[in-house]
Amino acid sequence: MSFLKNIFNERKGEDVPSVTIFGKTIKFNEETTLKFVKYSQGLQAYESKQYQRAICIFNELIESFPEHQYYTSRGTVYEDMGDDLKAKADFEEAVFLAPSNSLALFRLGMVYWRQKNVRKAIEYLRKSYEYIPTYDSLFGEGNYNSIEYVHKRVIAANLGMFLIQDNKHDEGCRYLDEVIDHCPDYAFPYYGKGLSLATRGKGDEATKYLKRAKELGYQQADVALAFLAKQQPSTNTVSADEESLNDECAKFVIQSSFNPFNISLDYAENQNLQFGDLTSVFKKEIQEFVDMFGDDMDFRRMQEIMGGYAYNMVDSYYKNAGFVPKAILDAILTQVYRATQSTTKGYLLRDKDLRAFKYRMYYNFTHR
Repeated sequence: MSFLKNIFNERKGEDVPSVTIFGKTIKFNEETTLKFVKYSQGLQAYESKQYQRAICIFNELIESFPEHQYYTSRGTVYEDMGDDLKAKADFEEAVFLAPSNSLALFRLGMVYWRQKNVRKAIEYLRKSYEYIPTYDSLFGEGNYNSIEYVHKRVIAANLGMFLIQDNKHDEGCRYLDEVIDHCPDYAFPYYGKGLSLATRGKGDEATKYLKRAKELGYQQADVALAFLAKQQPSTNTVSADEESLNDECAKFVIQSSFNPFNISLDYAENQNLQFGDLTSVFKKEIQEFVDMFGDDMDFRRMQEIMGGYAYNMVDSYYKNAGFVPKAILDAILTQVYRATQSTTKGYLLRDKDLRAFKYRMYYNFTHR
């Protein structure tokens, strides 16, 4: 149950209920009571992943009370549904109505990051960071990034990582160091700083930070440590075995001058990798997108959904590990395809389309 919903339930028995939030006293007259009831219903729908219901409730709120927090909440629902276009529009409207809305600023920055616009992402995360005064969590232990609130450590850590991606390592590491000072048990900034140090050839220091990230439970630190231990100068240097040379997809990587995901054909890096079978998880999430189109679903849309979902999975792996072994990439693409094929509209795909799907995705990964 959400923070605001708890407040309402605690106060609603009073004759003239009121509460003070962030120094502002709110009296529960008829209008504010209606807002709180509807808003709590929207949050409950969101928390139970009833996204379409949550959208409908926030639509009603916005129609009657076009306030920034409702745009932020609806944008978050769209974001979780994978609709960054609508999410971005809502976050922009929220920022327009309330320029100091740190949550909307943060979420808008994350949309830009997913759109590969790192400079814009940095711009909005800087603003979000400025409007969060402390590292104290007002919503209890563990609620670091929710539909209602984002902790300053999340903003600062992401800002630091984005700056590092933009080759501003010193500035980025200052944000990561700040988070480590305030939240020493938070694994992500140790991992980020370890990657930055490794990129700059400071292997011993990098190992120290990556080991700490591993101790704190950040699983991808294992991959980074193994990679660092090999003392390989660059994951862009392809050392392909004979089998890879005969693979039509591997040829895209070998011949490409652009390899943004650092797809690796190195024989050692592709041996004994454990990815697990996530087909059922992928199916559940892809089915939600399929349901959105209903009878309008066709082969083209199915390809777009499948390709976009696979791209996000590969992108997520890359952001954690810093490179993507070909064996992992093949496993992701195969499982995403099989998951899509097993949805209610899976009959639109055929077995032989898997090869074409992999070929198309490899081409996209190396020709952007």
